[in-house]
Amino acid sequence: MHYGSCHSPSAIAVQFWLGLALMLGSMAALAEARQDTPAMLRLSVGQTGIDTAEGREPWHIGLDYRWQPMGSWELVPSIGVLWINGGAHYVYAELKRDFLFDNGWVLTPSFAAGAFDDSEELQLGNELEFRSGLELGYRFDNHYRLGLGVFHTSNGGISDKNPGTESVLLSLSMPM
Repeated sequence: MHYGSCHSPSAIAVQFWLGLALMLGSMAALAEARQDTPAMLRLSVGQTGIDTAEGREPWHIGLDYRWQPMGSWELVPSIGVLWINGGAHYVYAELKRDFLFDNGWVLTPSFAAGAFDDSEELQLGNELEFRSGLELGYRFDNHYRLGLGVFHTSNGGISDKNPGTESVLLSLSMPM
């Protein structure tokens, strides 16, 4: 996929997700947020393709920004990007929900949609890909978090080719 033209599907998808991120940011600024959970910046490392037995599972690094929980459901909007070795990358917008336990543990289910750019090693069948996952983390007294998550990424059958893939990641979240 080429990024040279502002009318290419990749450029349009990136513009769409950036616009969505700005909209979510505006909503987050207006919404009443929980004071005990700050906005966070999350760094992650992991392996994509853990479900294949070919031995060429690509590694990835990720960065995402999450706003404070908002609304009565305490949903957490976030935006992020994954860089996958071999040249693939995924830019996404995501909704999460933290379930906080008294002993510092946090369980976070999430759902994302975003633009995926294939590589030779990792081809998911469509530019629009969805990601669902579950992360278990520990929240320290200073609000830093260390987590381990598992995720499934696929296009949900919206194209003829839908191989999907599973990922596992280790993350460090820092309060902003």
